[in-house]
Amino acid sequence: MTLPVPEDNTFTRKPQTIPATKLAIALLILLCGVGVLRYTAREEERREASQVWGEALLVLNAAIPEGEEDNVIPVDTLRLPESSLPEKSPLLGELRTTPGGDKLIEDMGLDQNERVVCGGFPAETLSRALASGRLPEAGKREVLAGDITRFESFELGGQTFEVVGRLQRGVGGLAFSYVLPSHESVRALFGEDTGAVRGWYHPEGEALLRERDDLFDADDPPEIVGAATRTSGGLALMAVAGLALVALGGAIAQYLILKTWVGRWNPFRAVVDEMVARPVLFWSLHLLQWGVFFAMLLLALRHPLANMRLTGYFAQEFTDGSLGYIGAAYASGNILRAASATFLHNYVVATLLLTILPSLLIPFAGVAKTALSFGAVAFAMSPMWTGFVGGLVYHSVTMTLELEAYVMASFVVAVYPLRILRGTFRNEFVPELLTALKVVSQGALLSGFMLAIAACYEAATLILLH
Repeated sequence: MTLPVPEDNTFTRKPQTIPATKLAIALLILLCGVGVLRYTAREEERREASQVWGEALLVLNAAIPEGEEDNVIPVDTLRLPESSLPEKSPLLGELRTTPGGDKLIEDMGLDQNERVVCGGFPAETLSRALASGRLPEAGKREVLAGDITRFESFELGGQTFEVVGRLQRGVGGLAFSYVLPSHESVRALFGEDTGAVRGWYHPEGEALLRERDDLFDADDPPEIVGAATRTSGGLALMAVAGLALVALGGAIAQYLILKTWVGRWNPFRAVVDEMVARPVLFWSLHLLQWGVFFAMLLLALRHPLANMRLTGYFAQEFTDGSLGYIGAAYASGNILRAASATFLHNYVVATLLLTILPSLLIPFAGVAKTALSFGAVAFAMSPMWTGFVGGLVYHSVTMTLELEAYVMASFVVAVYPLRILRGTFRNEFVPELLTALKVVSQGALLSGFMLAIAACYEAATLILLH
């Protein structure tokens, strides 16, 4: 005889063993994703080794290092003023009329336009660094465009300069610059009254930085340009595929572990019961949140400049901004301190204050907030820059641990209004409200447990492996 199963299945399921085969498959998918990322990183390193000026740096406001006089190219540089651009940014105009817009423009560097870099670059090497077009002729108003420059022409000193060629993606220091051959006829454009900055270009600058720690005055560091060069589109897409495998395998593995955790002591049993009772909602939220995540990863590949600026903004937040305490914790090299700072922000701020608490008053607010956070994080961490994929080999595991906790938080805040709505229609408002609150409170604990594991892993890998 089969006993009827109550509609509300809370506390009715019997303990189960973890399905070893399914869990092994999920973990294998995750490891395959890590393997794809590792292969991508190695292939990127191989290609970078043969890249012309792949380790080049542009250094501004600094004297040429002793012993490097024959290895560097002295240059004059000038930021293009907005009046020189052929198109005005509607975004800048809108932000300037918005409260707080000027600060956002400054923090994200939205008013920092392309540079013109004028110097005696060797024609033979420049020709090998070309991706398309031809070399500009000295004395003519012709320039080479860096990889992420936006315009095919611009005005400077009342003269129009035309792009006649474009540099390869991997050329260091010049991705957001126009290269102008030095000539007597353009010298006046870089006078003291124009805001021009003197500097130098070193074809092996990154290697030089690794070898020597006496290059610059620590109290007056120069501006160094060169870390950001785009990897190939194929390798970037391969990295996205690797991240997708990690996310898929990690989600399934964590679901299987939680689903079978119904022993005598389980402080998250109400959440697990909801996961089993509402599989459509549970996996639909995964599709929503991770769908936004990977859509923004791919979108960022089409907008490298926006990605660079957003990444710079986040980096500033972790150094001098509101998240500076996290950056300081990692800089200290103390794993416990770094893990604690990470957990404090991810759980207390991002989960409790910004996801769960607002959802108690505004239905599904946490779901929307999580989707927005996934989109912003994904756009910033898109694997388009050379050297970035290598860090994702380990950080991808942090991704699935941490972001899965946020999906779990969005799931419980989605269950909350559904429970209350059911109680309203069935005249069981109080029992359903109490159950909803139990699900949310246990979900908050579960998210904290998952984020604690993620924070410890992230702190240990970032500090020990870098």
